[in-house]
Amino acid sequence: MEATTGTVAVQQSVSPATTEQLTPKQLYSRDLLFVLLRDVLHWNDVTVVVVTMIISVLLVFFPPLIWDFGLKTADIVRDLLQALIAFPLLAFQCLRLPAAIADLFNSLRARNIVGDCRDDQSVTKTYAQFLQRLVAQVDSPWWTVGAIVLVVAYAVYRLISVDQFTSVLQPRVPMVDPVEVTQQTQQFMYRIGFLVLYSIMLYSAFIAIARMLVALLNTSALFRTFKINVNPLHPDGSGGLGTIEQMLGVSVGIVTTIGIIALLVNASFLAIPKASTSGISLWEAAIVGLLYLSLAPTLLLGWLFAPHQVMQDARDAVLQPLADQFQATINSTTPSSSEDAGEIKRGTDRMAELKRRYDLLQETFPIWPAQIQVVRRMFATLSLPAILPFLSLLGPALVQLSQFIGDLFSSVK
Repeated sequence: MEATTGTVAVQQSVSPATTEQLTPKQLYSRDLLFVLLRDVLHWNDVTVVVVTMIISVLLVFFPPLIWDFGLKTADIVRDLLQALIAFPLLAFQCLRLPAAIADLFNSLRARNIVGDCRDDQSVTKTYAQFLQRLVAQVDSPWWTVGAIVLVVAYAVYRLISVDQFTSVLQPRVPMVDPVEVTQQTQQFMYRIGFLVLYSIMLYSAFIAIARMLVALLNTSALFRTFKINVNPLHPDGSGGLGTIEQMLGVSVGIVTTIGIIALLVNASFLAIPKASTSGISLWEAAIVGLLYLSLAPTLLLGWLFAPHQVMQDARDAVLQPLADQFQATINSTTPSSSEDAGEIKRGTDRMAELKRRYDLLQETFPIWPAQIQVVRRMFATLSLPAILPFLSLLGPALVQLSQFIGDLFSSVK
């Protein structure tokens, strides 16, 4: 039995799941890198992560140590974080994304959350049609084209904007110290290797962001296109929409990792001696920061507020009849001088029961797809890329402060 108002339905019994299903492969068939890893090489998640870690160590961590670039301890730690944690973590999360999107839409249908199409929809009439449009958008070849164009443009930008690259390629007259030439060549080779690795990560990040945004937009379209059934006592604690919390976690993880990698990579280009001082890296950091500050809240709030509105409408659809009955009871049982105490008591008892039922349903119905503790953790996670630069400055600031206090006490004595 379902209570329905407008476009929102409240599920009180779960019917059998329908047959529409998505597979992860449908969502990456035009992704060249994904097809290579999954369908050509047949690598699983663990293999991809291990290979990413090995390649990252070979290209990022070992060259500065072997060729003695004069990096400080903080630089070595940063390179280790990139090679052992950041790059493998991004690879793992990007691998999970197609399966997470497929699981989101499959679970909503399997749990009978998605009902019939709204009457005012003239384009999409069935859930199968909706999934066809979703696959066409998520697996659009234009995302691959855009990612390749971005990677090429970034590689050209790095090659022509960083003095370390151009200085090696340009002929020099008169004679140059052979040691200096060797150091420049080594640094050039290191940057090329690092750029190849970062280009792969940039490609994966671009397509992952595109997939997340398309999935978010289609989830909002799903709520507008179909009647949504909310089961207030579903075990996931979110009325059956708990997979949205999982999708939120995947999105936050990917965006946070991308932000941390961008922060670390930009620092890597400035870590090598005699790096470019043109200020281009600072502009790059500012652009990446603005993109992160716009993308992070968009995904966080988008995954929260789109289902929140639907869940709130579902609760209101159940509570409104009770509110109307309560108001009608007030109007029909207003005590008069001729009315006996029994009539007044019956009206009062009815209003008390209506109020008790109203409070019970209001308390039972979830109106957010994620628990407040989870949202706080997500917000804290998204704040990491913004906090890390301040933490890196905290150590030197404390050292200077201690020196200042020491000098101050010495002058007093």
